[in-house]
Amino acid sequence: MKTEKTYAKKGHGPASFSLLYPQVSGISSNQRDLFLELSPGAMHDLGLDEIIAAFTSEREHQKEIRTLFSRLPRDPDVITYRQAVLEDLLANPDLAEKLASLLPGLIRSSTIPTAPTGK
Repeated sequence: MKTEKTYAKKGHGPASFSLLYPQVSGISSNQRDLFLELSPGAMHDLGLDEIIAAFTSEREHQKEIRTLFSRLPRDPDVITYRQAVLEDLLANPDLAEKLASLLPGLIRSSTIPTAPTGK
């Protein structure tokens, strides 16, 4: 990561993590003002249906991805974190492949994660 922020505490095991939200985030998924909700027209103009279809052909998964893509975070820490995750995945194709191989199992066992609560 090119960012100098530390998002995981040293000495803690791999209990849980998110590729969408930093552990230090106090965001609750119920705080609507922290997200920009895209209108259906904006989603259409951006071609999100085609992008989402490229991820999966399963309707239930498309619905979850659409929810994720239509709620853009406003918190600069969340945006910076997501950019750093993307940079890591682009810089490490082997890591990206391994993560992609885990996705089917993750999808079967849960839904797309929501923002962590401020615990």
